[in-house]
Amino acid sequence: MNVTTRSDALKIEYSDPYPSILPDGRRKIFEDVFIPSSGNSTRRGAEKHLNDIHDEHPTSLGWVCFEGHSGLFEEEENGSKLLFPWAHYAKYA
Repeated sequence: MNVTTRSDALKIEYSDPYPSILPDGRRKIFEDVFIPSSGNSTRRGAEKHLNDIHDEHPTSLGWVCFEGHSGLFEEEENGSKLLFPWAHYAKYA
């Protein structure tokens, strides 16, 4: 999935939504794209923040993030280029 802007990331929920029902019968109860309010000046910091997002949405609690539905995009803020992690998740029960 080619996400290069915040707008691209936020559109995924509508342009490529997760299924209402998974093959195992679980039903979707929530879906969102998570983007932190502040970016990171280094790739390492942004990747750590992305890992934190994944850790906060464990599969053991019903969260699903399909392959290719998370990553980083670059955005300029106050004259500095920052990297922002994003992750498209749905919760199933």
